[in-house]
Amino acid sequence: MKALNVILLIVLMVAVSIPGICEWNLKFGDEKGQVGVKPPEGPEDYPIGPNSFRVFDGKLWVADSAKGRIISYSADNQPDLILTVPGLGEQKVIEDFALQISGDKVKSIWLAERFTHELIRMAPDGKVLARVKASNLAQLDQLAADSTGRLYVGDYGKSLIAAYSDSGKYLFNIPWDLSGFAVDSENNLHLIAYDKAKGHQHRVLNSQGKEISSRQIGFKNMQNPRLWKVTSAGDILVSFIPALGNPTGNILVKISAKGVILSKTNFTNPYYIGRYLLVDDDKCWLVKADYLQAPSGSIKIKQLGFD
Repeated sequence: MKALNVILLIVLMVAVSIPGICEWNLKFGDEKGQVGVKPPEGPEDYPIGPNSFRVFDGKLWVADSAKGRIISYSADNQPDLILTVPGLGEQKVIEDFALQISGDKVKSIWLAERFTHELIRMAPDGKVLARVKASNLAQLDQLAADSTGRLYVGDYGKSLIAAYSDSGKYLFNIPWDLSGFAVDSENNLHLIAYDKAKGHQHRVLNSQGKEISSRQIGFKNMQNPRLWKVTSAGDILVSFIPALGNPTGNILVKISAKGVILSKTNFTNPYYIGRYLLVDDDKCWLVKADYLQAPSGSIKIKQLGFD
């Protein structure tokens, strides 16, 4: 019996050490590594807390939106990088951020700020590499960056995706169905478009905004598609809301580059958070939090399983 207990303990210790099953628990507060939440000021307002989450190389990255910071956490919930964005006023909200990844390194972080209406690129050492007023855009929403530092910005107000160079120069824009988007390892842009006759399409554009492929993926009766990730194998992860039922009830589908459904899972999205699904190739996590309960409770990052 003692030998069996030792074996079980070893198995448990090995499982906990595997990056693929990492989960995080973030506390609200003002101490180092804790995240901030601003309560709603009026009956029609909503709380402002961390609005965007990402995972890369076993680490959790968080937009501490109300405090104007980007924080990276190791697998044991400890902050190993805290970047405070300079030049923001007392009223600030980071809408989204994107990691420029080259090889196995984070080269820079792009972020979008609500009140200054700026796009800001920072190095991991805190140096500001680019800063531009997005005066041609209406509502900064979602971001994606390729390995060269080129930035794609989803404008929710104008229903378009705008492209910027690594220095912040505006390049071009393309129509967008507010359906999420992601960049692959070859720096192509992937998005979802809808056709009334055929359903949803998976479109791929090159770095100049020219379409290089388009494939029907079906799901004609599904609503609110959002593309979250393109894996290293070329699979895409897209979430949908069923035509009838709970508006927060989603289905996440993994679809191969050939249009084959590989796996799926159901989840319920949280309120008040823009980027709540975190995908690191073939693993996925969901943010679970209620900012109205802050400073009680915490933000839990739980891994999702696929059927």
